Amino acid sequence: MNVSKKKLQAAYGKLLLAIAMVLLSVTPALAGTTGGGSNPFGSLITMLIGWLQGGLGLLLSIVAVIVGLVAGVARGSIVGVLTGFGVAIAAYWSPSILQGIFGATVHLAPAFRTVAGF
Repeated sequence: MNVSKKKLQAAYGKLLLAIAMVLLSVTPALAGTTGGGSNPFGSLITMLIGWLQGGLGLLLSIVAVIVGLVAGVARGSIVGVLTGFGVAIAAYWSPSILQGIFGATVHLAPAFRTVAGF
């Protein structure tokens, strides 16, 4: 049996496409679930979020703004200060954004449920 390289590549491509379709169809069903087990990193995550949105985050933000101010004065531009403010904003808001992404659940609108028959 002589199989050409193009046919073999096409078969591999179809296999990868089928695997991707199966994985993408299963993923929404698992969104927002905990798996029923314990969360060993829950206390660590809570501690880090408390630090970033508390005193440590404020300290890092102040240091970033000061370093940005010094760099801005040395270069003669305001971009360094803006970078410091960017670090401050990221330190405070990033944990909330990431929690929203990783803990997201999909809720269907009532009109969609009626039309789709769910």
